[in-house]
Amino acid sequence: MCVIPSGYAAFLGEFCWLGSDSNELHRYAVTDAGNGHLTVNGRITDNDDPSQKDVVFGAAEVFGNEVRMSLTYTRSEPSVAHAHVSLDLASLNGVITWLDIALPFSFTPWSESLNKVTCP
Repeated sequence: MCVIPSGYAAFLGEFCWLGSDSNELHRYAVTDAGNGHLTVNGRITDNDDPSQKDVVFGAAEVFGNEVRMSLTYTRSEPSVAHAHVSLDLASLNGVITWLDIALPFSFTPWSESLNKVTCP
């Protein structure tokens, strides 16, 4: 059993991005879990339909000048998706690519740019 000392994880802040095509606001809390391993938790809200809210969780790692995130999220309708996010470390702008899996078993791949914005 591994015991993690109190105060080991450090909250780095809340970060927001706007999808270039979907007009969805990605709002993620990022925590440094130690040794550069990051946890990501948050939500995605569709600005065109604010009743659409998705729950997001995952992990991130820094590789040189790139931040890579692996995210899973559940959508308001009965579906789940897995996403890969690649961000430029300096600007935190990048690309999200995901596969949306909806019932009854339809698969929708998607990709768009993410632009860093100030969280509302």
